Amino acid sequence: MAAIADDMTIISAREAASPEDADVVARALRHDMRWYDAGLADAPDEDVLDESATVRWPRRCVRRLNSVLLFAADNLVGLGTDFGWGEDLDRTRIAELVVLDGNADSYSIATALVSFLFMSALALRVRLGGKLSQLSTLGPALDVGAGLVFRHLARPKELLTVPTAEAPITPDMLRKLGAFGSGRLDAERPPSAAFPSPRLLASTGAHGQLIRGSRLLRGKFYPSGGRPRDLDVAIVGGGIAGLTAAHALAPRETTLFEREAVVGGTARSERGESSRFPLGAHYECDPTPNFGAEVLGLYGELGLTRRESDGRYTFVDSQHYVPPEMYEQSVLANGGTRRRGWRMFWADAAGAKARREILGLTERFPLPTRLATPSARALDRMTFAAWLREHQVDLPPDLAHGLDVLLRSDYAAPARAISAFAGLHYFLCRPYLGEGSRTFSPPEGLAYFAERLLERTPTVEVKHGHMVRRLTAHSDHVLLEVLDLAAQRLCTYRAQSVVYAAPKKALKWIYPHDAALFAGNAYAPWMTITFELATFRESEQLCWNNHVHDARPEHVGFTWVNHADREAPPVLTHYIAFEPGRWQHVRAFVADRVTLARECLAHVAAIVGRDVASLVKRVTVQTLGHAMAVPLPGKLFFDPNARRANPRVVYAGVDTGRLPLLAEAFDSGLEAARIIP
Repeated sequence: MAAIADDMTIISAREAASPEDADVVARALRHDMRWYDAGLADAPDEDVLDESATVRWPRRCVRRLNSVLLFAADNLVGLGTDFGWGEDLDRTRIAELVVLDGNADSYSIATALVSFLFMSALALRVRLGGKLSQLSTLGPALDVGAGLVFRHLARPKELLTVPTAEAPITPDMLRKLGAFGSGRLDAERPPSAAFPSPRLLASTGAHGQLIRGSRLLRGKFYPSGGRPRDLDVAIVGGGIAGLTAAHALAPRETTLFEREAVVGGTARSERGESSRFPLGAHYECDPTPNFGAEVLGLYGELGLTRRESDGRYTFVDSQHYVPPEMYEQSVLANGGTRRRGWRMFWADAAGAKARREILGLTERFPLPTRLATPSARALDRMTFAAWLREHQVDLPPDLAHGLDVLLRSDYAAPARAISAFAGLHYFLCRPYLGEGSRTFSPPEGLAYFAERLLERTPTVEVKHGHMVRRLTAHSDHVLLEVLDLAAQRLCTYRAQSVVYAAPKKALKWIYPHDAALFAGNAYAPWMTITFELATFRESEQLCWNNHVHDARPEHVGFTWVNHADREAPPVLTHYIAFEPGRWQHVRAFVADRVTLARECLAHVAAIVGRDVASLVKRVTVQTLGHAMAVPLPGKLFFDPNARRANPRVVYAGVDTGRLPLLAEAFDSGLEAARIIP
């Protein structure tokens, strides 16, 4: 299934793109949103569902869950409503899509439709036809016309084929980015014809699996797998935190349930023709004595680092270090190029003032952040932009943009959004503004660390393709309902304790008793777009990290993944970091992948000086709907384990009041293992 991967947060009528759009949604709900028989038993005949209506009949209740504005390539395509059985935690849904834009092409409609369908719909009604082509604006009278066609899909299709799409890259298109002057490309060179269609990496269809595993449909899709199996410790989620907990709990018997076919979570990787490449996080810097003793000890225990005679910590596999001469470059808004973006803090007067003010702080900014002093923690109450203003640091536009690129690359949000603690921690936890810090970047990214953890934990039993559907905690055990996605069976386990290391957004369905502990988390969706290219001589102009100024701030740059092997065909991974918020989630999940790929290739062309689309052999797109909990003001330093409902359920992961960093994930796993019964 070409999944709209991981998660989707939708935009409600009250949180639409504009007040006018919200009014359109409200009028549409009152105008012609009626319930028609969609093939499910006991569906009502034709009851009008307005903004507050609840339709009841014996033994069941259907309530409207949300109204949705669906976008494709920033264009409003349609209006959707989805409904759920109230007794089943909103898992079983019926959805309706009204196409509002009669001029929308079939690909845009399909993108919006599939996004909506794989969001969680069991049955779908699609309205097409009529006078839609005459609807050019969303006027005061919403008239969707006559001759509506209803189509019913009993369940989501298992496969969506993405049509082949042309992707011309022209000098005019590149110049529209405002990224560089007109002389950088040969205007006479014809654009390439096309590049391969993006390969959408499919997760196991989390929403669809939850639907099929619901109580209403369990007998049809997921028959019971028999009596419960007894476990010692169950771990939910095979990311860095879950794997660290398993390692720290040895020699206790641990069983790890991982939905995907590989471990790593947001540190997963994929294998290409010439190199592995990351699907998420991709680098780490040398640990420093500023790190806590437990984390430094884990680095050594796993054989990752050694301590040099001068006290520095270095990674053992030194071949993965990025050479300083090819570390970074940026194409600025005026067309100029800056090597090593950190130089802005030395070469520019405003940047130098920012550096002095930051280095003038006496507070301690360690890793893990739970070791931070009270005075440092107090900085979590204000934004980083407010702190800069308070210290009279006024950065010109190009420096402000460069600063935000750095912050978005780690936190998915700019200085105006993240907390001052997070912004200052970025610069002061490691000696970026002093002697510098070396960058360790294996081609597989942080999957390097996940695989080392698994290799050094032979006692853990990993169950791939197993998704935990529900936890029920008792005084002497925890019962787990687990969907075996390959065997299509519902299995039950009885564990003495559980480490929940998966994203906490799902707790409202899986273990609602503690969902409120994480209600303040604001998750950001990320996308990675990886190009496997044929060898070309201009690749020598690339650095490990490359950024091109773009009016779309979510583009945070691209990495030359296999930089250490200059003879191999280059593999380039682009990172697109959306800020948290329902509108941004909609943008991430209905984005036209071909358009995004075209934008990314334009950035490559801005660096190497020519269109490289004809050299692309394969494009891989990965969407992470809950890539990280963004450190907005007031979101750090809460300890969910101190307030959990049952001591047998313990939490790990960086979305437990921590920064989205590798050392934080390590430490959260160590902490969970320490306090688990």
